[in-house]
Amino acid sequence: MNNVASPMCIAPIEGPMAWTLNSLEQSSWLLPVPREVTDEILVMLEAIRRSPAPFQTLTPSQYALDRTRAFMEGPVRTTLDDGIGICVLDRLPTEQMSTDEARAVYWVVSSLLGRPVAQKHNGNMMADVKDAGIPMKAGTAARGSTSRDLLEFHNDGANTPLPPEYVGLLMLQEPKSGGLSRAFSVISGYNWLLDHHPDVLPRLYADFKYFRMREHDPAEPPCMSAPFLRFDGEVLKARVGPYQMKSAFEMGEADLDDATADAVAALDELFAQDHLVAEFYMAPGQLQFVNNQVIVHSRTEFVDNDEEGKRRHLLRIWLRDQGDPAYNGR
Repeated sequence: MNNVASPMCIAPIEGPMAWTLNSLEQSSWLLPVPREVTDEILVMLEAIRRSPAPFQTLTPSQYALDRTRAFMEGPVRTTLDDGIGICVLDRLPTEQMSTDEARAVYWVVSSLLGRPVAQKHNGNMMADVKDAGIPMKAGTAARGSTSRDLLEFHNDGANTPLPPEYVGLLMLQEPKSGGLSRAFSVISGYNWLLDHHPDVLPRLYADFKYFRMREHDPAEPPCMSAPFLRFDGEVLKARVGPYQMKSAFEMGEADLDDATADAVAALDELFAQDHLVAEFYMAPGQLQFVNNQVIVHSRTEFVDNDEEGKRRHLLRIWLRDQGDPAYNGR
């Protein structure tokens, strides 16, 4: 185990991101998309139809998006950076779009928040979140985004050198039942650990091994090391990847000593604290953004529709201005 890599925060953290369920209302995270923004998006949609191009080539500067830019850089970014760290935009008019058109519109609108980056080693820049019937198993490349099973609290890219700063999810088709979205603030969780398990905090500031899900060059090791918590004196961030962390133990890539076992058990207890969890269902056209290294998210299991065109489908995007746009950000 490596030594503590950053200074420890030893006092409770206050502010909007130190929220609990009782301090929130649905209006806390739900941001209605203004009519003038929708109008700009529909004009952009017509321009995309007239001049089709690969969605990765599209940029906001190609379109008249003054109101949309003000919305994304104003209330949306403020909520993510200085507010509760999560918002659901209600909503994009996806019922007027094909899947490819929604992908293009979503790409451009999201680009107003940050630079889209690869979500896989092969360079895939936008993920289709669909159940592929692949069970999660330690040491495999199976992902929670392609399973209907319960998805544990996590932040995206916890097993990468540079996790995305923001993560977006656009709902295109909801499932038959289930699939409840859940959000949890790392700040509130840290305050809970200070009260209930302060003894495990030094271990959480030290390195853990994270299974890399086979998203790396074959010559590179299967796991990477990074501290679970980092504090720069102002901002606390976390790498929450329970599947990747536990896979490293099961694969024999990391030792589960007493201090590590106590820390993992404390985290399991922490993420079972329902009073720290916000829950909501997403509807088609709604767009969720999270401040990825401060807000972790999960999803309950779901039952899908039998008809292919009605099966649960979301589009996911990663945004990060640091590093290069490759998966590892190097």
